[in-house]
Amino acid sequence: MSSEVELTLSLDHKDAARVSLAPPLRNLATAKPETRVLKSTYYDTHNADLRRRRLTLCVHRVGQGWLQTLEEDGAPAGALRPRVESEHPVARGRLDLNRIEDARLRSKLVRWHAAGELGPRFERTIGGLIRSRPGGVGREGGGAG
Repeated sequence: MSSEVELTLSLDHKDAARVSLAPPLRNLATAKPETRVLKSTYYDTHNADLRRRRLTLCVHRVGQGWLQTLEEDGAPAGALRPRVESEHPVARGRLDLNRIEDARLRSKLVRWHAAGELGPRFERTIGGLIRSRPGGVGREGGGAG
């Protein structure tokens, strides 16, 4: 499990290239930027129980493989939003609830899934510029579809 702080910027599409070339951002990159498409399926209960608990459960198509991600949002502090994230490879884009590290949450998710309450709620496709940097990958720009 890892922690991250997400900084969200709102800017016009025409300004994205200029901002991404600003020295503080450009100097973070260690490899040439590449454009990628990220396809994700988000899961929740019919009553949005995960969303109310500030949890996001999704399966992402990454290249030829799949990653299951569980994120827990902390309380926003201005533009910063602390987040705890757990990612695990999964087979063929299917949820693997055994990969959930928190035993209490895993038990609840398994019950909801068995009862038909937990399921895919929406899919999202985002295209963006990926810049590799020490310790991870950054995503810029893009749009939801």
